[in-house]
Amino acid sequence: MADLKLEVLFNAVDKLSGPIKTIVGGSKTLSDAFKKTSTELKALEAQQRKISGFKQLKEQSEKTTQAIEQNKETLKQLKTAMNIGAPTQQMVKNLARAEAAQKRLKAAQKNQGTEMTALVRELNQAGISVDNLADDESELKNKIHLTTMEINRQKESLERHQKAQKQYEQMQGRMAKASELAKKGLMVAGAGAAAMAIPVHLAIDYESAMADVKKVVNFETPQQFKIMGDDIIRLSTELPMAAKDIAAIVAAGGQSGIAKNELLGFAESAVKMGVAFDISAQESGQAMAEMRTAFKMSQTEVVSLADKINYLGNNTPAAAKGIMDIVQRIGPLGEVGGFASGSIAALGATIRGMGVAEEIAATGIKNMMLALVAGESATKGQRAAYKDLGLDAGQVAKDMQTDAEATTLKVIKAISKLDKYKQAATLKELFGSESLGSIAPLLTNMEALEKNLSMVGDKSKYAGSMQAEYAARAATTANNIQLAKNQVAGLAINIGNVLLPPINTMLGKFTAVMTVVQDWASRNPALASSLVKIAVGGIAIIAVISA
Repeated sequence: MADLKLEVLFNAVDKLSGPIKTIVGGSKTLSDAFKKTSTELKALEAQQRKISGFKQLKEQSEKTTQAIEQNKETLKQLKTAMNIGAPTQQMVKNLARAEAAQKRLKAAQKNQGTEMTALVRELNQAGISVDNLADDESELKNKIHLTTMEINRQKESLERHQKAQKQYEQMQGRMAKASELAKKGLMVAGAGAAAMAIPVHLAIDYESAMADVKKVVNFETPQQFKIMGDDIIRLSTELPMAAKDIAAIVAAGGQSGIAKNELLGFAESAVKMGVAFDISAQESGQAMAEMRTAFKMSQTEVVSLADKINYLGNNTPAAAKGIMDIVQRIGPLGEVGGFASGSIAALGATIRGMGVAEEIAATGIKNMMLALVAGESATKGQRAAYKDLGLDAGQVAKDMQTDAEATTLKVIKAISKLDKYKQAATLKELFGSESLGSIAPLLTNMEALEKNLSMVGDKSKYAGSMQAEYAARAATTANNIQLAKNQVAGLAINIGNVLLPPINTMLGKFTAVMTVVQDWASRNPALASSLVKIAVGGIAIIAVISA
């Protein structure tokens, strides 16, 4: 149906044919930019690995130096003991082992020095000074963060462009089929049917969409239902979304129990969220309805949550739709854990921004929440893990209900201070093995988590973010084209609504006549050939109407 509407618009406004054709070649430019940015990110990540390697090697070298000094003292003590009296056989063995160990340690120290020298040279070539390593590493992490954000932006742009190109190619194929149909002798029937097919198609689609609304919303009179339908068409002329798609959002809201007088406001917010988050009408309506229900929110509150998600999406490597998906998956469990919806979004943005898939991130956050509020029901292993951290399971559960953010940060920071080899075991004991992949990265990204939590805690930063994103995306030629299409579609739907009753009557009679004709043709095959032309014309008309 969308293809047919595009075909009508582009044929009517011939001047748009040039820009539309650029869709075909535009993907290559976007793809090249995406590849270039990906290469830049790989180079930055390689530098980060070298810094990590240098720090690890430096730590190993320091430990080797300490071991050499300790072993040197052992050698001194052994030699002193052997000089006091006759050395025993055991003393001789101990001395030999200590000397061999000293030799191995010095060899290791030499190798480590060689490796460190090479790494320092490579880092210097990359513009990183080991004398100012902390600042350079911080700057590098910021570059990686910004480059990752740019890759996500380019990826979304490329996906949108490829989608537009696919729709355009489908439209071209549909036009070619129509041309072929005309060449085969069905031009007259096809032209006559096409004249009424466009408004009929649109009216049929909208009628089906409004039928879904009627299923879930109680209209006291037919007039109320008609007013709702008219209001949705009017809304489509103000927002860049087709009337049938807005109707789908209204249906999702009605199914979630949103009051009838709030549905249009809900639909308007959901449309803007769909445009801002680059998701479909069905996804945006369903998501906003689910978040309202899960967090027991008013429309104003759920718009505020959407603002937070959008702001995080604009200022972290995670895309808004990915953050929204995580928030939806966790839903009302956040209330059990004492978490506000914005805090869940910040956690989700942090973990998703580190490359963890939405489903895995949501599972990890859920398991972490359940462990933090376990209290008296904590397992023996969890109690022991908390004890190792200097914490008490019962007190942690109580603290979660008063300040979930601070308590969560305190637990994660405590784990991060453990020796490396203890961290994974503690995470597994507290939150379960399936949470390791999502929670473990937080240990080295506490700054990002704290920053994201502060973002959703400052209303002056996120307020109006979704509206601003929508306005930015709406201030485009593509948006104006969509609004023009919606204006035309609104008129066509009204025309089609006038045509639907007689068409239904005609189809009913046509079916009855065809039943008689089929019976007659089966009994008179020789005469039936004279009806071929009539049948072809009828089939063409019905085909165009129902395509």
